Amino acid sequence: MNLKSIFINHISLCTLLVILSTTYSLHAQNKKSFSTNYSEESLSKLSLEELALRRNEILARKGYTFTNPLYNDYFTNQKWYTPTTTNTNITLTSTENNQIDLIKKVELQKKEMRAKSIKDLKDLRNALNTNDYNTINRILNLPNDERRIDQQLRKTLNVCDIDDIHWNKSEGIYEASIDNGLNTRVYTIKYSRTQVILSYAQTGASELSMYTYEVSPEYFSESITLYIFDITENGLKFKKIDGAG
Repeated sequence: MNLKSIFINHISLCTLLVILSTTYSLHAQNKKSFSTNYSEESLSKLSLEELALRRNEILARKGYTFTNPLYNDYFTNQKWYTPTTTNTNITLTSTENNQIDLIKKVELQKKEMRAKSIKDLKDLRNALNTNDYNTINRILNLPNDERRIDQQLRKTLNVCDIDDIHWNKSEGIYEASIDNGLNTRVYTIKYSRTQVILSYAQTGASELSMYTYEVSPEYFSESITLYIFDITENGLKFKKIDGAG
């Protein structure tokens, strides 16, 4: 065999080794244990649904078989997911266990913050209905010259079913539209990741009175009042009143 042939064969062998090495590396990367190290700060920006997904992904990368159809369908569509025949043989590293514990900690914090905010809404509703100024002032925390019971805020909390708020990721909403034959009004409780906004909106004249001249012009007007609260670890913190119209 001449020198040229030896050189070509050597290059071919090296190329093959590189290809095999790359293929093995990619395969190992897809199958390796979950290695993302989340911080508490980064996790705090995720919704409860997203946190649960991150937590279950750690198990999924071990081949965990899910009985929950939501997670089963989601992870089945991931190219790297290969379910095992039994979950009893799955073991987690200390790092993975620590990550799961951290995610659970943040999940618990978020659930407690949501529960406290819901309780504050109910307490405020009850206080407005019973003229409990101590509770009203504790939650609204208005200056002395603005400490008054707002009838539309009371109506919003009475019309909206707080227990029937439904959630999509970090957002929740309950909205009720009322047409009393004169005008239409919309009452809303809306959650974002960091705030709760209670709003009362007059959206114009009733369908029954839109084409009559017997109704006062005020019923055709539109306006909105917003009560904005921040969600904190200690419950709701009143931020400001806003509005238009």
